[in-house]
Amino acid sequence: MVETAVRLFRSQGYAATSWRGLVAESGTPWGSVQHHFPGGKQELAVAALGTGEDVALAAIRIGFEKHADPGEAIAWWFGKAQRVLERSDYEQACPIGMLALDSGDPVVAEASRATLQRWRTALSERLADAGYDDADALALLALTALQGALVLAKGLRSSEPLELAAADMRARFAP
Repeated sequence: MVETAVRLFRSQGYAATSWRGLVAESGTPWGSVQHHFPGGKQELAVAALGTGEDVALAAIRIGFEKHADPGEAIAWWFGKAQRVLERSDYEQACPIGMLALDSGDPVVAEASRATLQRWRTALSERLADAGYDDADALALLALTALQGALVLAKGLRSSEPLELAAADMRARFAP
């Protein structure tokens, strides 16, 4: 159910994804849905945000473990997002970004904000560990580049925005 929600929210956003469509697409019996998600679509969206957060935090951690250079680490993360978008034929953007943009639900909007802030904190900590005094501002800049590039890549059906954003991160953090 959560995986289906992540996929549908990534492609359609919150408002365009119906509760009935989520249940039907997941193949989950209504009794199970009501048992696991008594709060309905809102509760499922918050669970989907948690899954998206975990994936992104793992990608940040892995990127910085694989690459000593912060620009390469961030570019690697952008590349992961690019591959997801390409494999989905430019339908599967960031579920957190998509939920933050159009949820219309204050609980989902707050959960989106909290998730984005945790990403910022994770990036900021890594950048501070790498010696950047302005780590928090740079973390916000990287998130801005990623989310903007994902929106443009999805809208243009092109990887070029993500490629340019990754190249900018490499150059910005070049030793």
